[in-house]
Amino acid sequence: MGDSCDLGPDSEVGLRGIANYTANHQAAGREMIGVLITDGDATNCQTNNSALAGGADPHDHLCGGVAPPCHYWNVGDAWGDVLANALQAISQQAVPLPCEIDVTGLSAPEGEVLDYGRVNVTFTEGTTVTTIPQAANEAACPTDQPAWHYDSLSAPTKIFLCEDACATVSAAGDGAELNVVAGCTNTIVVQ
Repeated sequence: MGDSCDLGPDSEVGLRGIANYTANHQAAGREMIGVLITDGDATNCQTNNSALAGGADPHDHLCGGVAPPCHYWNVGDAWGDVLANALQAISQQAVPLPCEIDVTGLSAPEGEVLDYGRVNVTFTEGTTVTTIPQAANEAACPTDQPAWHYDSLSAPTKIFLCEDACATVSAAGDGAELNVVAGCTNTIVVQ
């Protein structure tokens, strides 16, 4: 909060409830986030509505009239898609990209048969797309570059990111993506 003020009984109860619930329901491997939806205008205190409060990681979208980056999501007077997009952005910030990917539902491009030997894993952060090379197995994971491997070469069901790749994608910023691409003509492998 940018101002020191009385938020009023409803907002104060909401904030205290969110703080208590998230503090009391933390669990290993689970990120707790509280979301308070308001009109954003201070009314029962100093009405400095330009305060840059929040707590979210810095991001460049849904910043309202403030120059990015911001630490909150402003949906303005809009509802529906804009609010849904803001809530999706909040959940994506809370959930790091996975280091284990189920490939049992992977499908080949139309007209092709799925070939697990023609698969690439791509990591997108901002406008940079990086193809993560494949290692033969966990023992072949390099220590100096990101890589991935299947759980089984003969009948893959999962892709596991090697330690370096897992650390990279886990630390990724808002909006980063990890994709499995089947049907590749040039599969990238660890050299």
